[in-house]
Amino acid sequence: MCYCYVCDAPAPCKQWGKGLLNGGHCHATDKDTKWVTLRQSFKRNFEPGEEATVSAGNLPYGFDTERLRQFFRSFTTREQ
Repeated sequence: MCYCYVCDAPAPCKQWGKGLLNGGHCHATDKDTKWVTLRQSFKRNFEPGEEATVSAGNLPYGFDTERLRQFFRSFTTREQ
C-alpha cells in the first residue's frame, strides 16, 4: 500500500502530485529535512489520517496566510 509520509494517510493525498515536480507529496521521505519539517507541522495541526490541506476555512482567525504561502513556496522552490 502506498502511503503519504507528510499526511500520514493512504496515497494519493490531495498534495500527491504527478511525480513531475519535486514539490508533490509523492516525493516525501524521512531522508529530507524539508519533508520531515512538513510532516511535523501537519502532525501538530491535523488528526492522524486527515489529509494535509490548507484553506482559509481551517486556519485560526487572524492567521497570516501570506506567511504560510511563503513557507510552502520556500520548500517547493529549493528542489528546482
